[in-house]
Amino acid sequence: MNNSHQSPQIYLHIPPATWNSFRQAMLNARKSNEEVIGFLFCQRHQISKRQVRYFPQVWVVPAPDCYEHQSASGLVLKEEFHLYLLENYLSQGKLDVVHVHTHAGQETPSFSGVDNRCESEYARFLNSRFSQKHRLISGVFDESIDFRF
Repeated sequence: MNNSHQSPQIYLHIPPATWNSFRQAMLNARKSNEEVIGFLFCQRHQISKRQVRYFPQVWVVPAPDCYEHQSASGLVLKEEFHLYLLENYLSQGKLDVVHVHTHAGQETPSFSGVDNRCESEYARFLNSRFSQKHRLISGVFDESIDFRF
């Protein structure tokens, strides 16, 4: 069987203390039922041709005043805050971004059609903005989590 078209195996190694702090900051950032986003800026380690590990170096959970729009149906970061993230964490070309956002409700988290469109646009934006290609890993979070590359 030809495995040349298989997706790479992605491993995200988040130390438990880091995950607990990040998760708690995201939960604390929710005022009621609105969506919240958090970012893990990770160092990539190529294990083999088909395996990659990501190690968080720093995480950021935006404060409520960093959003242009934030509700149960979605969120939009202020352009100035987004520029701050790009300049401080991605402009050096050494880190990839994992962004995790919440969805309202108690259902098992899953990616919406809006997530699909916006994340594709965001990945294209990252690749057009920087000479070194950044990877985008996305997660949807409630009490459990679902990631995709």
